[in-house]
Amino acid sequence: MQGLNTPGVVGWRKLRSSLAPLHPYFQDKQASVAGVDVVEGGGEEGRTFAFPRVSGSKKNPFVLHERNRKLAGRTLRMLEAFRKAAGLRVLPVLNLEWSLPKSLSLALGCMEDQYGARELAWALFKRYWAEVLEPRLLGGAPGHLPARANLHLWASSEPVAGNWHFHFHIMVLLVAWEGFAAGPEFHLLKWGEGANGGKLPVTEAVLADMKAEGRALILRTAKRHGWRVPEFEGEGKEEVLSYLWVDFQKLRDVDDRERGEPAGVGRAKLLHDIAYMSRSPLEDFAAYTLKHPGAAVPDEDVMGYSNKSRLFGYWKNLREVTEAMKTEGSKGVEEHSPVTGEVLEGKTRTYSVAGLLEAFPSLGGVDFESGGVVETLLSTEDRAWLLEHSWEPGAWERACSFRGKTLVA
Repeated sequence: MQGLNTPGVVGWRKLRSSLAPLHPYFQDKQASVAGVDVVEGGGEEGRTFAFPRVSGSKKNPFVLHERNRKLAGRTLRMLEAFRKAAGLRVLPVLNLEWSLPKSLSLALGCMEDQYGARELAWALFKRYWAEVLEPRLLGGAPGHLPARANLHLWASSEPVAGNWHFHFHIMVLLVAWEGFAAGPEFHLLKWGEGANGGKLPVTEAVLADMKAEGRALILRTAKRHGWRVPEFEGEGKEEVLSYLWVDFQKLRDVDDRERGEPAGVGRAKLLHDIAYMSRSPLEDFAAYTLKHPGAAVPDEDVMGYSNKSRLFGYWKNLREVTEAMKTEGSKGVEEHSPVTGEVLEGKTRTYSVAGLLEAFPSLGGVDFESGGVVETLLSTEDRAWLLEHSWEPGAWERACSFRGKTLVA
């Protein structure tokens, strides 16, 4: 844990792995650190965070990461505005992953029409959502659930291999309305002894049924297209029950400290999971090439994949409450604490990299990995790398002057 006055460079590990990848594929996709915005004493924990500002190719992995990180922040603020507008104390969210069998991933990846293959996968997911997931979660209650989903064509640990799977968030919130003239009614779903220690809105039996129905739906789709799914045959057929993974999060974790957990842990997880779901495959390939410098480049159908989210239920209507954000004092602030997920409203100073290193003899790194915060202390070599990959002297000063910003150093 770094001291409160030691700036933590947000996304430090990602910066090192994806700003200037050495693999030949990224030769024309380089970027550099133009400057750093330091938010001092922002957030409930009073920490100081440093946010790198990069410039370079639009296809640079870290440039894509930063764009996606800001999109995740806007989505989180929209959810917070919705929570307040709906009069909810907390907003529970389910984080799910539904993986297709490897044989089906290969079949879809080998289709000549890749757009058609992706639409086929989405059609499969939509049926799973409409016929299985939403009805089981609602338990017979009338109405709909808000959801947001992304289709990934690759595995984060091995982006060169095809691995089609869906990530999606579901608000555990029943939305019922006769018409928008009267306005929708929101009701948090109630449940007793749910699965996963009572954290999920379904029992273990219902969860197993949801997984089995997903298997049956996959088999029907494969049979229609003449594909075999050996993973579901013989002794290994029950393995599919692990293909649906479920986690539980909450926006605005007001009860965290009552349970002895850090404040905002669910909100921070939600922020980073939104970014994770929407990330570019180039981010994962850049990280992969650190250990596999001679890795073959995945097909352009994967590397050029836009990975856009698709919305279901009331999630499509969340923009209707974004006006609340303008009256709740957001003031256009776009940065969030990587530790608690809350908006940072502390004093912001802009530094060149050289100025940052001179002003702060000690710098840390703050990353969110595997569901938790990882902090490091930048070494002498790390600081030298940061300076080496910054703009040339005077460039950041000229840019700040052009943009009307005040440069500290």
